[in-house]
Amino acid sequence: LVPMPDIHTDASEGFDSREMRVAAERAALEDGVYYWLDNVRFLVQGILFRVPRLPFILGSRYFTEKHGLHSNGVEAAAEPIIHLRSVSAPQFRVFLKFLFPMPSNKPLESIFTKEEWITILSLCTAWHFPEFRKLAIQSLDGKLAELELIHVGRALCIPIFVLEGYRAIINRPTTKIITKEEATVIGHESVNKLWIIRYQIQVAGVALDEEAMGRELHENFAEELAELVRDDPEGRVPPEMVREWAGVPEDESRMGKDMRGSVSPHEFQGEDEAKGQERVPLDAKSSVPWADFLGPPACPRPRDITRDPAGWWDASDGEMKREMEEVQLAGCLQDLKGEEREIRRKLQEAQSREQSLEGGVDTESVKHARLERIKEELRKIEEVKRVEKELTRSLGNRKMWFGPDIDLWIRLEDVRNRRRELKQRIIDGGAVEDDQSLRWDKAKALVQLNTELRYCQVKQQMLEKRLNELNGVGGGKTLDASGVNSTAAEHEKDTKSVTIVERELLVVCEGEKDEATQKAERRKTLEDEQKHVRRVKQVQLQKETKLRAQEAQYSNSFSKRERLLSQSDPASCSPKKVKQREKKQRKCAKNLRKVQTELKEVSGLLNIVRGEEARLENEIRLL
Repeated sequence: LVPMPDIHTDASEGFDSREMRVAAERAALEDGVYYWLDNVRFLVQGILFRVPRLPFILGSRYFTEKHGLHSNGVEAAAEPIIHLRSVSAPQFRVFLKFLFPMPSNKPLESIFTKEEWITILSLCTAWHFPEFRKLAIQSLDGKLAELELIHVGRALCIPIFVLEGYRAIINRPTTKIITKEEATVIGHESVNKLWIIRYQIQVAGVALDEEAMGRELHENFAEELAELVRDDPEGRVPPEMVREWAGVPEDESRMGKDMRGSVSPHEFQGEDEAKGQERVPLDAKSSVPWADFLGPPACPRPRDITRDPAGWWDASDGEMKREMEEVQLAGCLQDLKGEEREIRRKLQEAQSREQSLEGGVDTESVKHARLERIKEELRKIEEVKRVEKELTRSLGNRKMWFGPDIDLWIRLEDVRNRRRELKQRIIDGGAVEDDQSLRWDKAKALVQLNTELRYCQVKQQMLEKRLNELNGVGGGKTLDASGVNSTAAEHEKDTKSVTIVERELLVVCEGEKDEATQKAERRKTLEDEQKHVRRVKQVQLQKETKLRAQEAQYSNSFSKRERLLSQSDPASCSPKKVKQREKKQRKCAKNLRKVQTELKEVSGLLNIVRGEEARLENEIRLL
């Protein structure tokens, strides 16, 4: 395997003292080739590089604004030196060799080795040079082996490389199986999918042309491809390139685009630039390219840096975490403001209504709303029935099940469960509505809405205070004992305000019933439900463990029989023995699919049970 370049993150940049930086600059040696007399200077591992700044400005807006390359007309003695800690000197020299090629009669693709092209591709990805990145991808076409394609494609968010690697493994000769070491590199889940496709083509005799092969790969690895597209912030691999490599029609390749939404690549780049994020390549440990590579990481998406839901940065970069907290708090604040507007709207509607309508006056409107709801639920049930019939018909026309058919069967079970859920909802909803009082108390409704409004405002005040602390808006607070005590007192005051509001909400909702007695009854009911849910969870966990053991057993048996079939010599084996092996192979594949289906059902049920358990724990904690 070709190792990924060794690049460090810029997490510690800006924390060196001024004296250490000046000393490093004075002790630095001028590079013998790339130290020019104008433009911009870079300091990388004690080596000074001086090159024109124009290729950097034209190539990457992100890199230009991050390092302030727009300023011109600076004297040579006063020209600032840009410290790059995210790259080694040999790697940066390769990148400059690419940006400023020496005169040669050779084409650009043949000047660099495969390892150097991967270095260039990695740096173009980290520093957001989209056009240079495309050129590096085109130059690596046909130069990478199967596992290299998968590893580089996953690490640098290139779906076409991953698909080409999968396609090459599937098209291997029958005698060349997927080894245990390769399965560890690719990932066992992906290897199982590749085994099933290879079995369809080479053993079951299913004919797949290039277009059908691309469609099969796209269906089986849709989740991984979507993640690769999501992690590519600039949209540097256009969908048409993915279609070209995958061999799938345009309509079936829009999934990755839908996962990213309608934001343009420039908007993605602008978001990264606004947050100061830099996509840093992996394996950043050695100062020499490819020196200490220990092999490709494990599947599915290996990385040496901390992956945060909003972007990429080193785990020790406190500045990035602070900015991320600001973004999250600002989003929560906007949600609370929208909630406040909705509460105010309800409050105005309640104030405009008449005082305490009697049951007979409000009965017709309630009955009408109930009838409309039942009609809507029945319409949904009819739609679910139609989908169920179509799925049943599709499964009935299949003589043999493969991977996609398992997903079809799971969809059918989901539809059936949905229909049962809708029917039960109608029954439960009718029973609840029959017991409900049709009398509306205006005073009680106004008190409840006002209390909810106050609660929402208190939460907004707490978020705004935290945002001001992050932005440094606080009148120049110092970290003395009085400041700490003042902050603690304010926090305690806010906490007490929230507690008071919660208490008011509880009193309004429960009416005149004794609060302590009702809490005790509610807690006992919740604890009983929690015990039951935990018993169900324990049973399902035991079942899941058993199914996973069976899955591993059938998977090993499937791979073993596949090797026996591929290594069997027609001259030494009788046709009867070969048919017996194929029959056992099909039986093993059927059992494996059955276990995987049951495992998915158990996993889905476990997710539901865990959600219910979390809900009960939350309610008990609130009580």
